[in-house]
Amino acid sequence: KEDVRILIEGCKQADKLCQTEPLKRKLRSLAQKMNENESTEDEDQFWESFVRKYALDFRHAISTRKIGIEKYLMTVVTPDIRAKGVRGLRVVDASIMPTLVFQQSIK
Repeated sequence: KEDVRILIEGCKQADKLCQTEPLKRKLRSLAQKMNENESTEDEDQFWESFVRKYALDFRHAISTRKIGIEKYLMTVVTPDIRAKGVRGLRVVDASIMPTLVFQQSIK
């Protein structure tokens, strides 16, 4: 609950910033479009719905991309780490690592 409340407050602060020119013409309507038919009458409820639909945790994302031979549709990189469909690009981040090799300590 607390994390959702904090994210709602962050969205409200960002929304205030987005009410300035030239942002206000585009961004609020985008949030409304992304939130489908949610009413904006209750601001906290609107942003809670938005947060619950779109908030993601990207800390230490590993093993999110498949490695495999070129012909397999679900792979994004080849065994020699070439990005499929992009000439000259190799992927060298943790998204292709099969397992976590080091964990930082959290205090």
